Amino acid sequence: VSKEYPCGTCGGPTINGGCTTGIKNGKLDSNCPLTYAFMVSVAGQFRDTRPCTNIPIKCTLDCGQIHWKYNFQRHLQDRHPQWRQILSQDFISTIQISAAEQEALGIP
Repeated sequence: VSKEYPCGTCGGPTINGGCTTGIKNGKLDSNCPLTYAFMVSVAGQFRDTRPCTNIPIKCTLDCGQIHWKYNFQRHLQDRHPQWRQILSQDFISTIQISAAEQEALGIP
């Protein structure tokens, strides 16, 4: 798995010529060789049978970049250091990984 901005599908890099990540008509749009079609809004909902909510999310700040949810705080730290003061609480909630998701995925 890439240490910097891993692809949510294959784990390879999404920067410097790696897998592209986008959203088109509400679905994942990627050049990743392991990509598969899914509705972003549905995949982002936690379920006991499918606890992972790692979906592409568009940055609401001036850059407009799209990153996987699990990479998003890294993007904000790298690109928007003052993000905690300028993002809405609703958006911050969107990029947070819930305790239930972490437990279901075995994340300490």
